[in-house]
Amino acid sequence: KEKPKGHYEYRLTKRPVSYRNKGERTVAPQRFVEGYPDGSFKPSGWVTRAESAQMVFKMEAGSASKDRPAFKDAKDTWYNEAINFAVKKDMLLSKNGAIRPDEPMTRGEFARMLAPILPKKEGKHSFADAAKHPFEAAIEQAYLNGIVVGYPDKSFKPENKITRAEAVAMMNRLYKHYLTRDELAAHREKIKSFRDVPESHWAYLEIMSAVNYPDVKKRVETFDWIQTRYESQWDRVWVEDKKPP
Repeated sequence: KEKPKGHYEYRLTKRPVSYRNKGERTVAPQRFVEGYPDGSFKPSGWVTRAESAQMVFKMEAGSASKDRPAFKDAKDTWYNEAINFAVKKDMLLSKNGAIRPDEPMTRGEFARMLAPILPKKEGKHSFADAAKHPFEAAIEQAYLNGIVVGYPDKSFKPENKITRAEAVAMMNRLYKHYLTRDELAAHREKIKSFRDVPESHWAYLEIMSAVNYPDVKKRVETFDWIQTRYESQWDRVWVEDKKPP
């Protein structure tokens, strides 16, 4: 049988070639609270409902609509996503169509906000002033999970406005953001301190931990990644001659 006639041609082709590379990235825990530009922290200052929602939103790596929250008193502003997230997760409750974003949050409301993300535990709280409170169940779960400890007189004061120091203490217990004095001393050059939070303040370690934990605990980790490039190559190809018509 006669072999088909043809010839060789050289054709330029592109082929995908994969290369394994190593990279580095800085990994740091999330920060949920900051100090003020004037060098203060205002530990006795109140925390608004929007600010409280923002704290949890950050730590939960949440996502939600960025549109203005659908409440009569909500503005289209920085807290949109945080409030939408907290409402969606049943953390923040509205009343008569209002969400009250700029009002100070109470200690009871803060415990109620954390309730949906706490594991359910069996037991009883020991706060006489929390009995029959609308948020008693949430306060009880916060107590059983070690998030709240109450006051020396064994009260919880659920209707008191929560301070920044108290909110930080609860958040640290929930998310395990703790630094020791030795760790603070070892990283003195990167530690942020505040003129109104002396070492004698009851929440000194809580505040210093919350603000500085991400900087102290951040680390650099390596990872592999695949890069695909297209490389040109001349291929020798056999091409049959076309038969005459």
